[in-house]
Amino acid sequence: MPNNEDPKKEMTIAEEAGLPDNWVPIDSTPIVPSNMAAGTNPYGGGSLPPNFNLQPDTLSTNYKGPGIPAVRLMPVQGNPAVNAQTQSIVETAIAAIPPTVIPAFTSVTDGLIHGRAVWDGDAAVFQLTDDFNNYLGASLIPSSSETTQIGQLGWTLSGTVSTIQWWAGGQYPNMGQYGWANAATLGDNGLLLMNATNANQNTGWYGSAWALGESSNWWLTWVFKTDIVASSGNFNEYTTAGKSIYVGLVGTTAWNSAIGAFSRPDVFVGLRFDTTTGIGDSFFTFEAVANTSYSTAARHNTQGSTQVTNVAPTQGTWHRLDIYSTTPGTMTMVLDGSSTNTFTVALPQITITPSTCSTQLTNNVLLINANTGTSPHGVIPFSSGSIITTAGYTGTGSATFDGTFVIDISANSGGQIYCNLEGANIGANTSVPTITGYPALTPSIMYGNDGTVASPTGSAVTMVVDYFSFVQNPGVGGGSGTPVITDPRFFV
Repeated sequence: MPNNEDPKKEMTIAEEAGLPDNWVPIDSTPIVPSNMAAGTNPYGGGSLPPNFNLQPDTLSTNYKGPGIPAVRLMPVQGNPAVNAQTQSIVETAIAAIPPTVIPAFTSVTDGLIHGRAVWDGDAAVFQLTDDFNNYLGASLIPSSSETTQIGQLGWTLSGTVSTIQWWAGGQYPNMGQYGWANAATLGDNGLLLMNATNANQNTGWYGSAWALGESSNWWLTWVFKTDIVASSGNFNEYTTAGKSIYVGLVGTTAWNSAIGAFSRPDVFVGLRFDTTTGIGDSFFTFEAVANTSYSTAARHNTQGSTQVTNVAPTQGTWHRLDIYSTTPGTMTMVLDGSSTNTFTVALPQITITPSTCSTQLTNNVLLINANTGTSPHGVIPFSSGSIITTAGYTGTGSATFDGTFVIDISANSGGQIYCNLEGANIGANTSVPTITGYPALTPSIMYGNDGTVASPTGSAVTMVVDYFSFVQNPGVGGGSGTPVITDPRFFV
């Protein structure tokens, strides 16, 4: 290119080549004919593959210049065979990558049939639980008068026990414990009852009893042990001699419980250990019994249906008693989850014959006013929900009064039984019927002295209660049912 500024001045090689002003020469190794490798272009040469083609904008122009190459390459263009092979390789590689597994949502179930999704507010389930934690205000070692409001459900310890009643925090899983020791008198014992603050020897505890014999799909659990605690700094030697233990369910009859020499309940379903002469247990024994209670208190050693286990009470050993029902009138008892120590039994019914009775139907209420205050029957063994069968009425209204009825309202120690029954009013009928039904039951643990040993030893041998639960629902025990939204508690 000519230099217009100074035509006489010779141009440099860069100027003659038309290179820009910012061009900088780069030194390179000179080519030596005897060493051709030193100056060889490291990039290979040869014809382009078929899938590389000229850009159409430069194909026919043959325009050359410093900014445009003579040949421009377009993106790689595959052919069907190559594309298929590439796709196969990619798919194989992707398939070899372990998939990311997102856990599927698993519906949580507790074995019950719920009426609503919010379980804590589900009226379809009746459930009680107690871990026997120390209640607010109780001392570490309560005095003998601190025997009420025990645990979360407000249990009462009635009867005659030693001055040793105690709380313990416990070690997992036995967190929260309550215990008591036996007194030193023949037959004295402690009777742990739920919410029965008015329980006494002459009336009973109807408000705390349930009609369990008529129903099913319920499950009860007790966790307990016998052990020793220090008494005035001394440890008594552990012994089961002269002891009486009843863990499970007792009837509403209170005459023969927790007073004097009456440490055996007349109505009982559960696990016993009773060393009284005539019973003489060496091992825990399952029993279901429904003896009649009398107005003249006495200890009734007549046994019901029994099965002896292979487990004896030992110091500091925890036990779990499960009692459950899947069929009305039948109960199964299991000790420590053992298939060997399992007993299925029919709950016995009980029949009472009042001394005197007056029955009437007024404003759709059947009232049976049975005088049970004299021998041979001391108290009514039924409660609200019990199904009773009456028989033997004579005279006016006998066809109405003989039958099967549900105690809808109450039954109490005075012998009053109320049932809803539609019909025309019928005046008082004073004939005396027999009344038969399953005894109502309430959770309880009885522990103390038997009815034989006059001066029991081991007054620091204690019953320790760790856990109680009761649940009732159609799903218990694998039952079935469909909740009905219009029923107040979803089931009838």
